[in-house]
Amino acid sequence: MSFSKRLLISLGLLGLAGLYLLFFEASDWALYALIPVIVLFMVVYVSAATIDWWALKRNPPQLPGSIREMLIKFFPPYSQIPKSELQEFEEKLGLFVRAKDFIAKGIPDIPEDVKYLIAAQALIMSRHKENWLLEPYFRIVLYPHPFLSPAMPETAHTSELHEEDGVLIFSLEQLLPGFFSWGKYFNICTYEWAKAYYSLFPEERDELKDYQPTNLQKEFQPEEVKKFIGLETLDRPGYLKSLSHTMGD
Repeated sequence: MSFSKRLLISLGLLGLAGLYLLFFEASDWALYALIPVIVLFMVVYVSAATIDWWALKRNPPQLPGSIREMLIKFFPPYSQIPKSELQEFEEKLGLFVRAKDFIAKGIPDIPEDVKYLIAAQALIMSRHKENWLLEPYFRIVLYPHPFLSPAMPETAHTSELHEEDGVLIFSLEQLLPGFFSWGKYFNICTYEWAKAYYSLFPEERDELKDYQPTNLQKEFQPEEVKKFIGLETLDRPGYLKSLSHTMGD
């Protein structure tokens, strides 16, 4: 149960006790006690999200052991994080997942391991930034297959970043191979998060302009990546960031 709900229940019980005293015991002071309780109840109700986030930051959720094992197995950058930074990364990862709104389209739900893998691709870039949550990118939409969108209504594609609405959209069919067959498929998740990252930190867009990956296989060539995503254009800084992230060189 969230911290705000516990507060609301406590204040609700106080309110009921005050009403009992007011109507059944004819207690004059109960009315004066009820007013701040009602005010506090309304403040907590309206500010529930902010209160819950404050409570989460004070007591970050522990990373489940199964998620840690999955990261070790399927997310190589996790094993490269210095031990001195690992606890902070894990705490931020749990907060990152809880801060985002994961929306399933055409699928029953989104597995927790997929949520954590999506979050990890972003956090590995942003963990040292003050805006490590990459605000205002809060919504992540997942389709089972390539999709059409209002921004691109005529071409089915596998990933998209919508800066105005703070939304990232992915096709699971192309997303999951980049996770579970690391280095064999282009990572569309890192690609879109890199675009979001550079939109927030434009001064870093040229950090990889001279990057030359070694032994680049066919699936990672620009023209092949365009076909994989389903679009005619490719954001070069995002593309290079994704390659660097996947290749590790």
